[in-house]
Amino acid sequence: MAGDAVPIPAVTASDFVSFRPSAGTILMEPARVAVVGLETNFYTDALTHTRDGILLEQPAGARFTPYSYRWDYGDGQGATVNAAGAPWAQQRLGEFDRTTTSHSYERRGEYTVTLTVYYSIEARYASETDWWPVRGALAVDSDPITLTAVSVKTVLVADDCNANPQGVGCRAS
Repeated sequence: MAGDAVPIPAVTASDFVSFRPSAGTILMEPARVAVVGLETNFYTDALTHTRDGILLEQPAGARFTPYSYRWDYGDGQGATVNAAGAPWAQQRLGEFDRTTTSHSYERRGEYTVTLTVYYSIEARYASETDWWPVRGALAVDSDPITLTAVSVKTVLVADDCNANPQGVGCRAS
């Protein structure tokens, strides 16, 4: 009958895998390089988004909302947080400041970082305007990235080494 509400079908999160929710991209600063002993800031662009598809042979939409982000930093450490993170400047922080998604590497080397985003789901049929919650959640893995952790040495100098290469603390080339 016209005007009658469509009954909500008994579906779960696994019914929405074919809608292909975005895995998001792993982003970091500094880019692809970590400095041993200093914070490396990780974040992702995995945010709320919608996808269209077919559900029970009907055109439907799914709204995927991330609620948890599981980081594996590749050195045996990880973190689960409820925010995507953001660049230092957007957080009004200085470079190498600690963030909820940052990590400090203890040793030099190459590390593979992975991210799993957990999404809650709302759905609707194409002819409907109201979203209804779907039971369960989807875990979606982002493509991993590899970074290099390096050691750096810093020296305080008394002069501008470009202007005076022989100044205290400057190394003449």
